[in-house]
Amino acid sequence: IMAFAPLKIEPLRSQDLLYVSKVFSSSSVNSSDYDFFYFDIENFANIEIDTASVIFLVGAITYFKDVDFEILYSYLEKGGTVIATPGIMASQSIQYLQMHEILSSEYQGVFDSKSIFTQPRVSKIQEDTFLSVLFKGVEDSDIFTFPVFKYTKLAIKAPAESWITMTDGFPFLALQNVGKGRFYMFTIEFNPFFSDFPITNSFLPIMCEITDKASFLNKSYVQKLSVGQRLTENINNAKIDSKDGIFVGGIAEKQGISCLSSGIPVEINVSRLESFPEKQSYAIVRSRIFQQSDKINISSSSVSGSIIYGHQKNKINLWPYFALSVFIVCIAEMLVSRVLDRREV
Repeated sequence: IMAFAPLKIEPLRSQDLLYVSKVFSSSSVNSSDYDFFYFDIENFANIEIDTASVIFLVGAITYFKDVDFEILYSYLEKGGTVIATPGIMASQSIQYLQMHEILSSEYQGVFDSKSIFTQPRVSKIQEDTFLSVLFKGVEDSDIFTFPVFKYTKLAIKAPAESWITMTDGFPFLALQNVGKGRFYMFTIEFNPFFSDFPITNSFLPIMCEITDKASFLNKSYVQKLSVGQRLTENINNAKIDSKDGIFVGGIAEKQGISCLSSGIPVEINVSRLESFPEKQSYAIVRSRIFQQSDKINISSSSVSGSIIYGHQKNKINLWPYFALSVFIVCIAEMLVSRVLDRREV
């Protein structure tokens, strides 16, 4: 994983990178799967980015030159994954991405509000995507509750899509397929001045889920797709098991786990939590997917080797708050008694 940011021009971008790097060093994730490197944006054209399976552009697009966009487009066409934020000059970033056919969108201004009554929140995750499966039935997720203080307003046009939409109708996360690759654009920056998102319990699973779709984590015997995608070239000639109705003409039609005649499992909209490579039994996972289509059970009790994200285990310890409240009440009682004693004198 490579991350690029304008560290010399905007030194505070190191804080944004810190939130990203913590995702891949978390005890909730198998950090041995990831090698995380970060660079100043001025080195972008001098680094062999084709060796990276995922690239983060944290406020970096603003400073891209034409040659940088050519390198980025070539990387995406070959199947790379890019996760980006607009940067300090968002209008220029969006215009450049549109010109180079990386993200079809139009700049609509910047939303900036300090009032809690006007701050939007996430309202919808697009159905038939792996993110909708990830958060389906997760009752203790805060994906729909954290506030957004500042963001870039985009008008998305096809072939780009809004995968996560806010209450005011503007995208929180936009995506566009470029060649064999995917370009993800968050409309916020990864710091608490724009949103609480980097410090929420949803940040880690979303980042891991997107990263896990990159080819370097897709085991050679597993193909991961979304509904509507076609089988990749290396297994396109395999005979598809049509009994389950998951594939029609080589295109994924619905969520589930199918198996090709060669024995290669194919996962469609299966989240990292349910992913087959980490499980002991293909049959168990398949039965869980189909029997619980209305509510995905992400508990690890029935299948060994599951990954539990941080938000599954975080429990609020109320004892400090209780002790503080008792202390405040005692002080208040002492003050009131003193006032009453003086009045009696």
